[in-house]
Amino acid sequence: MGINVNLIRKLSNQELLAYLSKNSIYSVEAIEIAVGILENERNYKFSIEQNEKIAEIIKFKKELNIERSQIYQNDYEVPDIEENKHLPKIESKKNIIAFSFLSVVYSGYLIYGNLKILQIDTRTSNFKLLFLVIFFLFIEIICLIFYHYFGYDWVEEYLNNSSVPFYKRRYFRPIFFYIYIYFFLNIVFSIILWDIFIKSGVKYRAKNQPNL
Repeated sequence: MGINVNLIRKLSNQELLAYLSKNSIYSVEAIEIAVGILENERNYKFSIEQNEKIAEIIKFKKELNIERSQIYQNDYEVPDIEENKHLPKIESKKNIIAFSFLSVVYSGYLIYGNLKILQIDTRTSNFKLLFLVIFFLFIEIICLIFYHYFGYDWVEEYLNNSSVPFYKRRYFRPIFFYIYIYFFLNIVFSIILWDIFIKSGVKYRAKNQPNL
């Protein structure tokens, strides 16, 4: 989604100057637009010190964007503390796997949210994510149908054997395998989706972490 320049034009000089801070939430593009409006449309004169500060802020923001997309050697999430507040806050891999029992569709939705936060939700990546989610759903359905017609009777016959321990007959009933297969495939496919779309080792803060 692009920046609404007309909305920025409605801001006062004081509000536009608030864009010029390292700690502001505004992007490099928004800062450059604010500076352009002040200089070119409102004849605001920046001092040499202010121009140096603006150049420093833009450099800082650009380096920050590079760091956010940088690939590291190891996957890890960092503590949600003050020194890490510049890092993106996304759904963690552990959290996505934990909720994957609901559906691979839900995992895909969470990963899509991560892509938006990381600002890598391109049309290509979104289409690829949607395609893989639908494809994995199709595989799940095929596996469940295959089990229904070819595996159910075999499991039932196996468990009816008197030599099978009681705990197996209790916890591995044929009907339960629909759930086991569904859960197992959701977990596997959720891990695959994470590994495809969230680059290995990206530093991030987990959404489910408490703010410290």
